[in-house]
Amino acid sequence: MGKDIADQISDKYIVLELDTVLVEGQPVPAYAVLDAGSIPLGEMQDIPTWTEHHNKLMENYRKKNWDFCEQMIDHCQGRWGGELNSFYTEIYARVQDLKHQTLPEDWDGTLVR
Repeated sequence: MGKDIADQISDKYIVLELDTVLVEGQPVPAYAVLDAGSIPLGEMQDIPTWTEHHNKLMENYRKKNWDFCEQMIDHCQGRWGGELNSFYTEIYARVQDLKHQTLPEDWDGTLVR
């Protein structure tokens, strides 16, 4: 799903940018599309804060701000009705690995697989 579709459905669903993956030499963002119905009613008012935390996590991941990422993952884990727990577990493991590497100056978090 590209950014255009993500923008189109964002009024009906919660759309969060996850990783960027290199596909045929082009960076392609991956998104999580969440149904608000999976979030307990009492937590609905927290969605804007959770969205901000998630976006700050991904922004700082791309900036190699590992300490911030570790702290924000703690805030994000368990949110979204648990729908993104496996993503946050994966990104935490990546941070643990990446913070011990010397990455190029132009590293932007794009996954090359």
